[in-house]
Amino acid sequence: MLTLVPYVQAIVDVNNQSVVGYEAVIRANENGILHSTSEILRKAQRRKRLPALDNAIHTTVLSQYMNPHIPIFLNCSPQTLSARKLFFPENVDLSKVILEITEGAPFHAELDDVANYLAPFRNNGLRIAIDDFGIGWANFDRLAALTPEFVKLDHSLTRDVATRQPVQDMISGLVSFAAKTHTHLIAEGIERDDQAITIQRLGVRFAQGFYYDRPKSLLPETVKEGTTNYVLS
Repeated sequence: MLTLVPYVQAIVDVNNQSVVGYEAVIRANENGILHSTSEILRKAQRRKRLPALDNAIHTTVLSQYMNPHIPIFLNCSPQTLSARKLFFPENVDLSKVILEITEGAPFHAELDDVANYLAPFRNNGLRIAIDDFGIGWANFDRLAALTPEFVKLDHSLTRDVATRQPVQDMISGLVSFAAKTHTHLIAEGIERDDQAITIQRLGVRFAQGFYYDRPKSLLPETVKEGTTNYVLS
């Protein structure tokens, strides 16, 4: 049995480095050993348990996250949305939740059907982010169908942004696109001064990475009573 342990990492306004949101990152504690998010996601995917894991993570984070003023970004797999199995605990203020749709797999449902499924959640305040834009399945089809409020630029784009003009040109174009569609860009993987300076010059408003903040646990050293236990079987 795994005990899910929530961590958070800040998303900041690059102009003043104020915190505008936190992304939840999960570690799994198994007999005192912490497993990474990617490890437990791979196991859950192999055993066709991703929706159950997504919802267990959401429940765990929302039970521990107590900041009423700063929204929390919660990751969600396309499989969970395709299966129409998204769940939030009762009495959660969805206006403080941003559902971050991960890149790891394609949708197994039509994107318009997924958008219609999400509509009641969005009517109650839920906002949408597309993760890892620039690689894999995170493409313009998702942007057109899901009309997210946030798009996160993958670290493969931002890694060499300070030295590669084609990358700068691409991000400049995305900044213009985001302004026209009322979408906020978030640059992921910012770890150095030159990256931070360049994305600010290009007009990217928000960013995330070790340059600004490292993931920190929501819990004390010992696992708090009531933390969700999760069985992958």
